[in-house]
Amino acid sequence: MKWTRRKAFTLIQKLEPELARLGWHCGLTGGVLYNSKSNHDLDLVVYPHCSKTADPRVWQALLRRLGWYRVMTAPQLHRHWSNKGSYDQKHVEVWWVDGDEDKRVDIIYPVTYQEGSTYP
Repeated sequence: MKWTRRKAFTLIQKLEPELARLGWHCGLTGGVLYNSKSNHDLDLVVYPHCSKTADPRVWQALLRRLGWYRVMTAPQLHRHWSNKGSYDQKHVEVWWVDGDEDKRVDIIYPVTYQEGSTYP
């Protein structure tokens, strides 16, 4: 799928109210924001309203209920990057909207869970 700003805004306008009810928000970044389009993916930042009570499993469960499919967790993506020579450790997950691999969304989010908890 070719992501455009219009398609991104449509998705964000549907997603944001659902996330907000759960104490999370989302914003646009990456190629679609800077170049108005991307043939590869849509980059979204998902961030908590309050970092003290934020648990990423909440928004992950929401995306699953909406029919999204998580293709790669952050640790899996870190291993993938490491195999290519990069040691970037930002928290990014790869999702497919409606389970469609042509609707790839990379979700960047802050680490908010407590030390010692299991990775979501």
